[in-house]
Amino acid sequence: MKIKRLSEFLEETNRSLGYSGGDVTKMPIIGSVITKAIGPFEEGYYDIVEVIQDPQGKEIYIANSWYKPGVPQLIHSDLVKQFNPLLY
Repeated sequence: MKIKRLSEFLEETNRSLGYSGGDVTKMPIIGSVITKAIGPFEEGYYDIVEVIQDPQGKEIYIANSWYKPGVPQLIHSDLVKQFNPLLY
């Protein structure tokens, strides 16, 4: 298996996962996640605007921030400690 560059992986993932598109910074927030502490990185908190599934059926959370222009911050459920949906 050939290892791809991160930018190529993210571009392919963004297309294949069915992200709805649009400006994530202007989408309504539907909840928040707290990520697990991994290695030298502490827990993190992210506002979430959309939840999609990977090909294996696991959730991928779309944050309301950009990883880079045109590519939203994606957080896989394997990295999530807790998801807190907003209740209306």
